[in-house]
Amino acid sequence: MIERGKYVAIMPSQSSPAADVLEIASVMLAGSLYVQLMDGRMYATRGGESLGTKKLTYIVPATDEHWAALRIKDQPAAVRA
Repeated sequence: MIERGKYVAIMPSQSSPAADVLEIASVMLAGSLYVQLMDGRMYATRGGESLGTKKLTYIVPATDEHWAALRIKDQPAAVRA
C-alpha cells in the first residue's frame, strides 16, 4: 500500500523487475484516486500509472531490492566490474 511519507520505486513497466528501477521518490499525497510525489508528479492509485506525462511510468512501493538496484546503478562502471 502506498502511503504519504513513504517511498515508491518508479518503474518503466508494471511487470519490470526491481533491477529496472528508474528512480525512487517520496510520496507527498496518497488518496483514493491518485498519488502525488514530492516533485508534483501524479500517478493513479490503482495500477500505479503515471498521469499527465508523455513517458508512461509506474510506481510500486519501494523495497530493499529497489534501493539496492539503484545503488548499483549509481556506482561508476569501474567499481561494478
